[in-house]
Amino acid sequence: MNTQVQLSSTKISILSIPRENYWLFSNGIQRLLHNSIETFDSVSEELFSNGSGGSSDDDDEDDDENEFEGNGGGGGGVSDVSDWSASSKKDSLTESQVSLIPQVPSATNGNHEKRDEENEEVDVEDEKFFHLALTPDECTLMFPTIFLYFFKEAIEISQKLNYNVKLLEDNFYFLQVAGDGLNVGKRVLELTEPLSKAGISLFFLSSYFSDIVVIPEQAKDKVIKLLEEKGYSFSNIAGSYIVSQDLRQDSSQNVGLESTDANADTDNDTDNKDNIDEDLDVKTFNLFKRVNVKPKIFPGIKLLLTGARSREASKTVITAANALSKYPPNASAEFPKYFAITKTSPQEVALLLPCSSRQRSRLGFYSKNLVGSTSDIIIPITIDLFKLPVDSKGIVAGVASRLIKEETKISEQTNNNNNNNNNNNNGKNTETDTIFEMSYLSMARSSIVMIPRENAEIVSKILRQNG
Repeated sequence: MNTQVQLSSTKISILSIPRENYWLFSNGIQRLLHNSIETFDSVSEELFSNGSGGSSDDDDEDDDENEFEGNGGGGGGVSDVSDWSASSKKDSLTESQVSLIPQVPSATNGNHEKRDEENEEVDVEDEKFFHLALTPDECTLMFPTIFLYFFKEAIEISQKLNYNVKLLEDNFYFLQVAGDGLNVGKRVLELTEPLSKAGISLFFLSSYFSDIVVIPEQAKDKVIKLLEEKGYSFSNIAGSYIVSQDLRQDSSQNVGLESTDANADTDNDTDNKDNIDEDLDVKTFNLFKRVNVKPKIFPGIKLLLTGARSREASKTVITAANALSKYPPNASAEFPKYFAITKTSPQEVALLLPCSSRQRSRLGFYSKNLVGSTSDIIIPITIDLFKLPVDSKGIVAGVASRLIKEETKISEQTNNNNNNNNNNNNGKNTETDTIFEMSYLSMARSSIVMIPRENAEIVSKILRQNG
C-alpha cells in the first residue's frame, strides 16, 4: 500500500471571522464559492429550476437532535449572486449593517489585471481550492491569495468597527495526504510530527477524500526535505510524492510515541532546540494546565464526514452557497453549529454535515447525492485557543498523540488480561483492538479533533484522566 502526498503550488490565505460578523463577509464568500465552479451557468440553471434540488431523505438517524428548529422547506436558489444580499436574508440585518455589506467586484472584470501583474505561480486546479468551516463561534476561510480582493473592503470595514476579524499574516500552501487502507489521520500525524515539534504552525483538515495539512510558505522547503528523508520520492506520473507502505511500516507503529526524524531540519531553529525532544503531547497538556484549558467532548453533537458524488461537485458547491444565503450563520438558528465544505479539485468536494437527515435536507444536502455511510457518525472534541499564547504550536497533533498513546495502553492492557484469562478477544472489544480513526478541523481560534461516536466513552475517560 502507498501513501501519496501532493504539495500545492498556489499560495493560500487564511481569514478568521467571528460567526456573529459573518454577514459582513457574505458577499465575498458567495463570490468565492461560485468562482470555484467552472460550469456555473449550466449547473446553476439546473439546480435552481428544480427548487430545493431533491426530495426528503428517508433515513432518519438522530432526527430528534435539537440542533436547530424552524419551518422547513427547500426554497429556491439565488438567481443572481451579485445582488444576493438584496434577498430575504436582509431582514435579519439592521439597515446600517445592510448598507455596510461590500459589493464585491466580479472575478471577470479588471481585477484579473491585478492578478496578472502579481505573476504568481498558480496551478489551475489549485486555483479552485477553498475551505470554509463554521463552529458555534467562528468562521474560518482558506482560499487562494489571488482572491483576497473578494474580502479586502470587508476587512477594512471590520477594522473600523473593531470586529475581531483576523487575516493571518503568512501565506500558506496545502499538502493533500491520501493512501490505501485505513487510518490516514494517523499517517498525517506521523508525517507532520517533526514539523510540529520544530515549532511550525500547521492547520489540519480532514475530508472524506483525503487529509490536508496547511503549512506556512516559509516552511515549504523544510516540508520537501522532510518528505525526502522519510522515503518519499516525487513521481512525475502522479505529480506527487509517494512512499511505499513497506518503507514506513516500522515507524508507522510508533506515531505519537516517538519520531525517528524529530530533529530533522532544525539546525537553524535555535529557539526550538531546548524543547525539540519533549514529547509533543506532554508539552501540549502541560500548556493546557498552565492556562486552565481543557479539551471538551460533545457526544450530543453528531456529525458526518462526507462528500459529493462523482459529477455532483459543482451542484454541491451551489447548494452550500444557497444554504448560506438562505440561513445566514450569524443570524439563523437553522444553520448548523458545525459545518465545513472543502474543494480540493474540480471533482472533489468534501463536507462536514449534521448526521440528522432532517437537518441536512433542510440545507439541500440529500443522502442520495452524498458518498459514504450515514451511520459513520463522528463527534467533536474542541480546544479553545483563545487562552493560549499566540505562538502556540502543535495543539491538534499534541491532543491526537495523547489519545493515541492512552488508547494504545488500554488496548495492550485489555489484550494482556484476555491472554492471561485464556480468553481470545475475537474482535469483540473493537474499541481497544486498533487505534481508532481520528479526523481534524483546525480553525484560527480553536482546534477540533473528531472521533467515531462509538469511542466517546473511552475518549471521555482519557480526557478526564489527563484534565
